[in-house]
Amino acid sequence: MPGLLDGLERSIDRRFALYRAMSAKALKDGDGGAEELDPEIVRSALKACLACSRTPACAAWLALDHPDVPLFCHARAHFLEIAYHARQSDDTPGYATVRI
Repeated sequence: MPGLLDGLERSIDRRFALYRAMSAKALKDGDGGAEELDPEIVRSALKACLACSRTPACAAWLALDHPDVPLFCHARAHFLEIAYHARQSDDTPGYATVRI
């Protein structure tokens, strides 16, 4: 049983690492509006990453340092919204949603 739990733990660690890398990419252009971000968006992105079946493709895509979120990403809309809010200045009123 320890082998199964070790494998599960490694899988979760890998998914969290990919989530953190994609979040860092989304936030790299600033964090001006990130404090106004709905926590549900972040939670939804994390849940999508934890359930993702494309972790090898995600890791390869991140390694290539592409400037956008990959089309195959199940959390794409969430990461684009995180990026949108990160680019907003602190004095931008309101809350907008990125449309895909």
